[in-house]
Amino acid sequence: MGALVVLGLLLTDVLLVIGLALAVVTLPVAVALGLDAYRGLGHLLTGRYLVTRSGAVRRSTVAIERDGVLGWTVKQPVFQRRRGPATFTATTAAGAGPYSIRDASADEGLDLAATATPGVPAPFVSVEAEASRA
Repeated sequence: MGALVVLGLLLTDVLLVIGLALAVVTLPVAVALGLDAYRGLGHLLTGRYLVTRSGAVRRSTVAIERDGVLGWTVKQPVFQRRRGPATFTATTAAGAGPYSIRDASADEGLDLAATATPGVPAPFVSVEAEASRA
């Protein structure tokens, strides 16, 4: 869209109109999809299962047996570091691959991982606690 504005300024006004029309159409759709994806987020520990849910157009809910979780991966993109959310991914040997808990707060995600798989994330929880004290 930005390229259309630059080209429109350099070449013809038609590209400016096309860029404006795309902005008017795509911005409300993107906002609606983002709000729907936010409403669809969720995770829960219940009995033997870790349940996670995400998605907007194609929403999915997954229940994983806690005994099947082998490890955790935590990703926090640069743009999310100030706000605090992160993606916690449970690695399993079965199923369709790793399962992600999206946009959980760092404290909540670490607590969830420590409760779901006692002992696995323990070294990282203590490192996190020491880093927050400093």
